[in-house]
Amino acid sequence: MERCRLDGSGEVVPITDVTAIINEADYRDSARLLTVLQSHRAVKAGRCYRVEGTWERIDDLSVQLSAAFQPEAPGSRQRSEEPPAPLASVSVSASVMRYIQQKCPDELHRIAGSRFFMDLQPEVRPEAGEDGRTLLLTFRPRNPTEPRHRAAFVRQRFVTFYQKTASNLAVTDVPLSSSHKQDLQRRFPQLLFESSAGREGEEEPCPICLESVDPTRRTTLECKHSFCAGCLGRAFLQKPVCPTCGRVYGVLRGTQPEGGRMEVSRTHSSLPGYEQYGTIVIRYSIPSGIQQEEHPSPGEPYSGASRRAFLPDCPEGRRVLRLLRKAFDQRLVFTVGQSTSTSRKNTVTWNDVHHKTSVHGGPTHYGYPDPDYLRRVEEELAAKGIRTSLSTRSNF
Repeated sequence: MERCRLDGSGEVVPITDVTAIINEADYRDSARLLTVLQSHRAVKAGRCYRVEGTWERIDDLSVQLSAAFQPEAPGSRQRSEEPPAPLASVSVSASVMRYIQQKCPDELHRIAGSRFFMDLQPEVRPEAGEDGRTLLLTFRPRNPTEPRHRAAFVRQRFVTFYQKTASNLAVTDVPLSSSHKQDLQRRFPQLLFESSAGREGEEEPCPICLESVDPTRRTTLECKHSFCAGCLGRAFLQKPVCPTCGRVYGVLRGTQPEGGRMEVSRTHSSLPGYEQYGTIVIRYSIPSGIQQEEHPSPGEPYSGASRRAFLPDCPEGRRVLRLLRKAFDQRLVFTVGQSTSTSRKNTVTWNDVHHKTSVHGGPTHYGYPDPDYLRRVEEELAAKGIRTSLSTRSNF
């Protein structure tokens, strides 16, 4: 990954002066931190380390740190209980973005790479006329397990390129005949591009390929987002969700290893915050095995796991239990990867459906009381297409 700028001639050149500051106080094991930093020629100043280098080098350092350590900062465990923050969008001028799409497609592809695609949506600004029309651009990962920091890096690379382009671009609408247009395009290939007036009546481009959508090949989902039929079909082969908003269509199947068990029991003791109810105890057991094609290292062994979780035996808790059973049957509760708590690779880990694994301690210790937990976990399950159905019946 490289971050780039434009020089005076308009050529794209790499920026090599990216700097990362790492605070030693944020990590429990300073010896392990130093082991990672040694290969990056870190310079220590006080309790902080300074690492300079290319964008690719700093990105690699970030991946190593996030994989090897769990910050000790207050509230870090509580944050891990929260759903991921939404991807940040960039507000861009429609005319500048149209120029970039037409004249700089290679640079756009280089910025997004193969892991992300650009989602362009109109920005609602009633006070802006056509000349001031803006769009919201979001870089979305093709793989939902892609680390969020990579999306932030891609976004920053685009912002740098966009700002350089926009600051050197003055847009003027000029009506032209076909002959004049062809002559100017031949003489000034980087200056002339088609304006919105010349595209009147044309729909917004497909968010996946960014090409104009042929009306005869357009597919519009229930969420009102439209795509090329072919692009959407290929996306649905990977995951049956809207590439723009993430709404699930059909039954989503996860990568949870086969052969696991989910057992449920009840106790008369209560959980903090639910003193008038008993407790539902869920026991998960996933045996060790060999990774399949859907896992990070096919053919390699992985370590199994046993987990225990708690729910209040109230109407809302029983509803969440039914949803968790459905998610487990669809192989969505666990996956194979790297443990965030032990940094151990090739092991069974949670798959973004948060569970209360402690009775006490509150959110920071994965326990109770936590009055918003049941609502949050329902939202997490809904994002995977697991929703309450009137016909759903409890088997517990």
